Amino acid sequence: MSNNPFETPVFQGASGNYNGSQVKAPTALTVILIIALILGILGTISGCFGAGGLAIGKFLVKTLEEDYAKNPTAEAEAQLKIQQLAQGSFVLNLSLVIGGLVLSAMMATGAIACLNRKSWGHSVLSISFLGAILFGLVRLVATSLSQLKMKDIMVEQFEQMSKNQGDNAPPVEGIMGAVFWGMIIFMGVWALIQISFYVWGFLYLKKEPAKAYLNVE
Repeated sequence: MSNNPFETPVFQGASGNYNGSQVKAPTALTVILIIALILGILGTISGCFGAGGLAIGKFLVKTLEEDYAKNPTAEAEAQLKIQQLAQGSFVLNLSLVIGGLVLSAMMATGAIACLNRKSWGHSVLSISFLGAILFGLVRLVATSLSQLKMKDIMVEQFEQMSKNQGDNAPPVEGIMGAVFWGMIIFMGVWALIQISFYVWGFLYLKKEPAKAYLNVE
């Protein structure tokens, strides 16, 4: 490659020379960048809402405590316990929110940079994909454990509400167990889809067509 900064870059790839002004973005790379941009934006928005929820969590607990003191119903107790559960895992939840925000912002930034053929975007996007793979696994485990704890709270609430029904009361634990395990399975499938995409994106960015298009050696 010439040292002339005004010369259109031409670099050698597996299938021949690529001209920086004429080469078309590989279809697979375009798809990856668009999906990464969408996921990055959605993740950033979700992270902002999550941060807001954590910020008002303590105030919400106090409000629920006051409501429960005035009207100690099973529903009020369940809501209070759920919020207390969230506050009890504040450090973990805060770490997940911050980690998600950072990775989402990096993914969106890297995708935009790559769409504009900025070579530094390749590194940013690759790192965000690798981080998202590990982060997705950690978040899935943490969220699943939280859902199981929440299930116990909800089962207790519905059992108290159904005491007056006697023998006609539905099998609360079985129903709630099915609901929450269904949610966990859904989250697992969604996490698997996302992780599969991140693996594909990370591996594709290492291939010659992607590196050639982005002027990465």
